[in-house]
Amino acid sequence: CGAAIGAYKELQKRGKTKEDDLVVFQQENSRQFDPQLKEIIALLAPRLKGIENSEDSIAFITYQMYGIIRELIQSCIVDTKDLFDSASEVAVVGGIMVNRRKGGDFFQPLSFESLRREQSAPDDL
Repeated sequence: CGAAIGAYKELQKRGKTKEDDLVVFQQENSRQFDPQLKEIIALLAPRLKGIENSEDSIAFITYQMYGIIRELIQSCIVDTKDLFDSASEVAVVGGIMVNRRKGGDFFQPLSFESLRREQSAPDDL
């Protein structure tokens, strides 16, 4: 996502990671306060270990963001105590969107989980 790339570039500026010679679209952002970017920076920074050894820094960041979002969604499900008052099952499909110049975008599914009332952990389908 563009916000994740923005967070990565901000972390590079702060010296938290080495400069990446990968060409990324630059976007002017005149806003002084961007809560989304600040939150992504805080969540992404501790997960950048090993990025210097990756072949593709954008793919590395993408998978780190997938993990972050997956954890946040699982937390929301667990923390919603009345979730099963109106549902007997919750299914979550997780993956990444691959933006392509030609042929349309592509969704790469990475997980499919189901959680039913009275279950403590989801079924990995």
